[in-house]
Amino acid sequence: MPRPDASAKLKAARPNEGPSKVIIGAVVVVVVILVVVFVAIWSNQSSSGSTTSGLPKHALKDGGGIVLSEGDKGAPTVDLWEDFQCPFCKHLEDAAGDRFTTLANQGDIRLVVHPLSFLDSNLGNDASARAANASFCAADADKFEEYHSTVYANQPQQEGVGYTDEQLLQFGQQAGIHGKAYDTFKQCVQDGAHTDYVKAVQQDGDKSGIRSTPTVEVNGNELSTQQLNTILQQPQQLDQVLEAAAGK
Repeated sequence: MPRPDASAKLKAARPNEGPSKVIIGAVVVVVVILVVVFVAIWSNQSSSGSTTSGLPKHALKDGGGIVLSEGDKGAPTVDLWEDFQCPFCKHLEDAAGDRFTTLANQGDIRLVVHPLSFLDSNLGNDASARAANASFCAADADKFEEYHSTVYANQPQQEGVGYTDEQLLQFGQQAGIHGKAYDTFKQCVQDGAHTDYVKAVQQDGDKSGIRSTPTVEVNGNELSTQQLNTILQQPQQLDQVLEAAAGK
C-alpha cells in the first residue's frame, strides 16, 4: 500500500519564516529616507560653519579668541582685548590696526583678538554681543579682519547707540562677503549662531582679569598705560613697544 502524502500537513504545520516581504520593503524604505535626511542636515550644518555648538573658524576653544595669524616660530603672542562699543578701542584700531595686521601677516607676531561684550550691561543694550557674534560669522567666511575693521569704522559717535541688525549685515557686504557666503553669513547673524562663543570669550576675559578695554598683552604680560598711550599717540612706535614688551 502506498504511503499517504504528508506534504500538505507538513506545510500547514511549518512555522512562519518571518515578516512579509511587503513589511520588509516598507522598513527598508523608511531607513533609507532617514539616512538621506540625516546626511542632508549634517551636510548643511557642515557647509554653513555656523552651528550654535560649533566653534567659529580660526577660533580657539573655551572662548580663547580668534587667531588672525599663528606667526613664525618664536614670534611673540599679542592678545587684543576689545569691545566693539568701546571708543578707545576704535582709537586703537584707527591708530595701529593696520600695523597690527601687517605684523601678523608677516609672521612677526601671533595675533589673537578677543571681542568682549561687557559694555552691554553698562550701556543697557546687547550691541556688543551681537557685533561679536557677527564678527565670528564673518570669521566663518574668512573675513574676520575685514569685518572687524568695518565695525570700528562705523562705530556711532555717541557711545551706547550700538548697532542694528541691519547695519551688522551691511557691514558683512562692506567687508567683502558676497554670494552664497553672504547668505550663510546672514543666516548666522540672524540666528545668533555663535552666541555661546560670545559668552565664552567674555567668561575667558573675566577669568583672565580683563577689567577695561582696550587691553593689549604680549606673551601674557599686559602693556602699561604709558605703553598703550604711546601706541595711541605715536602708532609708528608700535613695533618698538611690542619688541620691548617681548624682551627683544
